[in-house]
Amino acid sequence: MENVYSFYDIYPKVVQVQTDAAITIRALDRHCFFQDKKNYFVVVIPMNHITADTAHIDYPVFSCAAADNTLSFSYLCSDEQPYTVMVQDGDETLCTLSFYAVREDLYGLLPFRGNMHAHSFRSDGAESPELVAANYRKAGFDFLAITDHEQYPPSLEAIRAFEGLDLDFRLFPGEEVHTPRNKIHILNFAGEQSVNQFFRDHPDLYEQEVRAIMEKLSLTDSHEDFEYAASVWAFQKIREFNGMSILAHPNWIVDGAYNIPPAQYLAFLKERPFDALELINGGNTPYENAQQLAFWHDSCCAHNNVSVIGNDDSHGTVNGEWFNIGMTYVLSRSNSKEDLIDAMKQGLCIAVERYHNEAPHYYGSGRLISLFSFLDKAYFPLHDEICAQEGFFMTAFLQGNPIGKEGLALLKGQTGLLMKKYFSSPGR
Repeated sequence: MENVYSFYDIYPKVVQVQTDAAITIRALDRHCFFQDKKNYFVVVIPMNHITADTAHIDYPVFSCAAADNTLSFSYLCSDEQPYTVMVQDGDETLCTLSFYAVREDLYGLLPFRGNMHAHSFRSDGAESPELVAANYRKAGFDFLAITDHEQYPPSLEAIRAFEGLDLDFRLFPGEEVHTPRNKIHILNFAGEQSVNQFFRDHPDLYEQEVRAIMEKLSLTDSHEDFEYAASVWAFQKIREFNGMSILAHPNWIVDGAYNIPPAQYLAFLKERPFDALELINGGNTPYENAQQLAFWHDSCCAHNNVSVIGNDDSHGTVNGEWFNIGMTYVLSRSNSKEDLIDAMKQGLCIAVERYHNEAPHYYGSGRLISLFSFLDKAYFPLHDEICAQEGFFMTAFLQGNPIGKEGLALLKGQTGLLMKKYFSSPGR
């Protein structure tokens, strides 16, 4: 987090364009408290417009009298963009902060960080599903699905481990689907039933339905075409089970070849039979992710836009090499299953790649990238402090320490209160 946000607070952080927004600045430490009743000057700079020159004639300057250690002013934002705010005492600039204005379609939506591809020791991961969940919360995630290979029950184990605690952190069912005679991997996010179990229970029906898809798509009877049809079958079955279907790591290299041949990947991008594309996968090499990005970029240029997400595909959360490298940022009404899936299907999400000790890389809509890059500096660090505490208490609860349940009860609703403070809307 930038140092300034440890010493000063500004809220709300996201407002609506063409609407008078009441902005408050508060000093947080007594080394920088505002002197009561003293006048300070506040300069507002629209970042997309004019070179930052605080004396520019187009920049509004507000004279604000400090009261209860706060400065307040109202401002009407003309366009969707970040706005820089400089607080000045005479010739001295005390602090430089920011807020963001969005158009009506994004106003009132909330930011969530999620991962929909993670493994436990029930398949090839390192830890129990419930410890995996606690460590994701500790790292600042708002929602998670455990997606063990060909196994749905581990995701339910994680959910059951915290039953009755009413966490702000949301855990959803999930699995990595491996349909028979098909090497393509697919994620079932939040589906109400297991696709893997379905084809195990109904092998003849699976073959029959995949063949019917092949005929409907007018594909030839080759191994690759069977894989494509089997994948379409899995996408459809996930939606039938009220989940979201995700095409996973298409350019993952295994046994010397791409998991999905480029021609097949292009067909997937053109036809879009899935709900979202795993554009970033933490387990991939940078080369593999770069190839996925290149195909996606070319598809976007051909006006075949798809919803993109990022995941880390972690196989260990305690000093795990892949853990917390890939993630999804979503703008949604809430972190309920229905709202999250609806938002991601609408494309209100971006894929984020954040290697350890490096700045994040964002992929998706430029409009969303601009907003989320602002939130990564001005909001998420504050959010993550709460999540780290909740993750600590979740771990304590798993270990049988009574402080775990007590601590989680005290922290209940704190991330919601943070959102209410920073994301103004008519109903909040």
